[in-house]
Amino acid sequence: GGAFAAAFREGYIGLGYNTKLMTKEQIPKTYADLLDPKWKGKMPIAGGGTGSDWMGTILTARGEEFVKQLARQGFQVHMVSASAIIDMVIAGEYALSPTIYESHVVEAKKKKAPVDWFPLEPVHVNVGQIALSRHAHNPHAALLLVDFELSRESAEIHKFVGFNSPRKDMPDAVTYKRFYGIRSVEEGSEWSDMFKRLFVTK
Repeated sequence: GGAFAAAFREGYIGLGYNTKLMTKEQIPKTYADLLDPKWKGKMPIAGGGTGSDWMGTILTARGEEFVKQLARQGFQVHMVSASAIIDMVIAGEYALSPTIYESHVVEAKKKKAPVDWFPLEPVHVNVGQIALSRHAHNPHAALLLVDFELSRESAEIHKFVGFNSPRKDMPDAVTYKRFYGIRSVEEGSEWSDMFKRLFVTK
């Protein structure tokens, strides 16, 4: 009843901010900094899986009481993708958001957008995985794709657009603490329920 998959890239959730509205010195540097009263009601977060993963990381690192404190900060929950949230930050609708993928910021900066990214530790890791269906219509073609995605060439491409690679022969430029997410389907469901109860339901 299970499945085997291989990781081929890592994406990171952290703090994205508008560089025209604030400097690196002004941004929150830790999860505890998000509790500062000056941020109350001013931070958007992505709903759905991204928000749940972000909350679950903090829950694991800091505990339920801390998460409840955080929820009282009145985050503006938007049931949209993290990429839509970074668009809001770039447009100046918000100064910052703690549910931003580094890869989205890397791409936006290539287009000269006024945005940057900072890791709040531990940083949630979204692991890109690939697998082959046992009922694939073209299994040999699918294996070629799998082979490519696991290659160093693919890893270099992903690094160029803001992802990291789990390959051991690739330099790991990441120095901050990482958290690799849920340990079971049941835990993921618990995170989702808690996120809806504490952050979404008003």
